[in-house]
This record gives sequence, structure tokens and C-alpha cells, in this order.
Amino acid sequence: MAKYDTFFWSPCAACCIDLMLESFPKPEHFPTIDATIQKARKVIKFIYNHGWVPALMRREFTNGRDLCRYGVTRFAIHFLNLQCLLMFKKKHRKIFTCDKWVDSRYVRTSVEKMVQSIILED
Repeated sequence: MAKYDTFFWSPCAACCIDLMLESFPKPEHFPTIDATIQKARKVIKFIYNHGWVPALMRREFTNGRDLCRYGVTRFAIHFLNLQCLLMFKKKHRKIFTCDKWVDSRYVRTSVEKMVQSIILED
């Protein structure tokens, strides 16, 4: 810019948003947001690690929609997933209280009980 005064530097908007969102999930800056994102990651990881749970979710509760969405920036993914969890909050509660879930073998382990308690808490 010093040599050529007609050149201007402007950052990419996606890069700026990425840099702003980068510090939100850090526990030293915002511990509440970090705890919420960690809970959401546990729920999403559980759902997508068991093949019949997303199939049940898509077939009977979310009309074929997925839980995870991908964004332009890598740090926005956390917030997009939180948005999807909030959008389908009532439907996820129905999943974890329906007869198919109660009769499944996945209800008996501690991980599933923890995920169920995360979903059912307010």
C-alpha cells in the first residue's frame, strides 16, 4: 500500500466472522458457552454414532432433515449445530421418550442416560 496508493487491503468477511467466533467456545473466555457446546457435541456424536437413531429421527420426527449443518467457517459449525438442536428441541424430546427408544437396548448404558438427561433438561 505504501508503494502503490491505489491498492487497498480488505479482509474476507468469512475470515473475519471465523476470527470472531473462534474465541466463543474457549472455556477461559466464555465457560457457559463452552459447556453448552460440549453438551451439544456429546448429543450429536451419540446420535450419529448409532445408525438407527438418525434413521428414526429422520423418518418419524424431522421429516428427513439432518441435525448437523456445515457452514462457510469452521467455528460457525458449533453454532449452526446448536441452532438445529434448538429448532428440533421438542422433536428430540419425543425421540428420547418414544416407545421405540424405551424398548431399545441403548437405554441401559450410562452414556445414553447422560445424553437423554441432556436432551430432557431445560
